[in-house]
Amino acid sequence: MLNPLSGSVQAAPGNATAPASNSPSKGAPAVPGANAGNGGPAPTRDAVENAVGKLNENPQFTAQGLRFSIDEESGKTVVKIVDSETQEILRQIPSADALALAHSIDKMRGLLLREKA
Repeated sequence: MLNPLSGSVQAAPGNATAPASNSPSKGAPAVPGANAGNGGPAPTRDAVENAVGKLNENPQFTAQGLRFSIDEESGKTVVKIVDSETQEILRQIPSADALALAHSIDKMRGLLLREKA
């Protein structure tokens, strides 16, 4: 099955005959510190901001309406699918509601830690 975001071919669910590609797509820029999920050191905020900037400059992503950003409060990477004509946000991952919930939980956690101390 063709993955429209990466352009790579991946096995369909329940079909083990087609190999899944673990390599980045041809147009995707290399990200310093991208091995953080593989036991390597976590990328710095500057490295993430640099990677987000490169992704937003990549015509492969902009043509599909993908916009990348970093949530200022949580530091999480946010992906938005934007209508190229109206600039309306069609989908956001994580959603705005999920980010607001995470911010609220972080604030509550901070209050609880202050009360314990």
